Amino acid sequence: AELTVGRSVGRSVGPAAAVDGHRSTMPRSPVAAALRAAIAAVVVVAFAFSAANADGEACHGGITKGAFVIKGMKSAYLAGSGDDIHGDRLTLRHNSGYSVLSSCVKDWKPEAIAQFKLLGRAISFTVDLSKVGCACNVGLYLVASPARDIHGEYSRGSHSHPYYCDANKVGGQWCPEIDIMEANNHAFQSTAHGCGAPQNGHYSQCDRVGCAQNTRTVDDSYGPGAHFAIDTSRPFEVRTEFASRAGEVLAGMRTVLSQGGRRVVLSHKACDASYLAKLSDAMAAGMSMSISYWGQDATAMAWLDAPPCKGEACEGEAAG
Repeated sequence: AELTVGRSVGRSVGPAAAVDGHRSTMPRSPVAAALRAAIAAVVVVAFAFSAANADGEACHGGITKGAFVIKGMKSAYLAGSGDDIHGDRLTLRHNSGYSVLSSCVKDWKPEAIAQFKLLGRAISFTVDLSKVGCACNVGLYLVASPARDIHGEYSRGSHSHPYYCDANKVGGQWCPEIDIMEANNHAFQSTAHGCGAPQNGHYSQCDRVGCAQNTRTVDDSYGPGAHFAIDTSRPFEVRTEFASRAGEVLAGMRTVLSQGGRRVVLSHKACDASYLAKLSDAMAAGMSMSISYWGQDATAMAWLDAPPCKGEACEGEAAG
């Protein structure tokens, strides 16, 4: 069984897409399967990794919480706060967040921020959001950090993770952003955020709303319970493909949620081609990955999950 979500929410940048059940024709390569992070459930959401990098090197101390393995990367490390690494799992609790680094460092260095080059490739992982209720948001997203100032120099900004930037100017700095997953157990949304042309690598304006697609636009596609195509009381896989034209221009974005033979496809075809193309240079250069878990009251989070969510807040049992 397969459902395709063909409507955009938020910023509309093109005509509504038709239902499309075809498989992606994006070319595959030995690395095109790109990054596969297996995720197992521990309270909220947990990413599988090892206690050492691909070369067996352990890493502890300073901002680095530990090493883990992502297929397609020689080495990767987590930096952030909110929980600890336990064996082969990372548990995200409410108000936690991590950035992915390419080397073990004691303090933040822009050169240590891992760069994911996913143009013409794909990223996939399995996630368990069974404990993540309404008004909560577990996010996995790409941003074009480290940020630069108008002179092209690295800029620390005011975020708790130095050199951070995104399309909502969190931390005081703009840059392109791709939200691969913003989700709880009632709604799943993916969003591309374009920006104006940079000067010396510095962005002065971005589209805060972006071009988004959300499972809540199709009845019975996603939610807790066996009657949903994706039953969020159980783990499911997320795969996002970034099709390219001539390996240089972002030509399409496709997100597939799958579970036990069932699939929900967010085609992103409502996103105008010229809008997606604005992200091409950032994707070709490499974008960093952030993983976070946050939430607020129902009004503040209505953009993500209302309806089906109503007046719930991200607190207590709803916050996992």
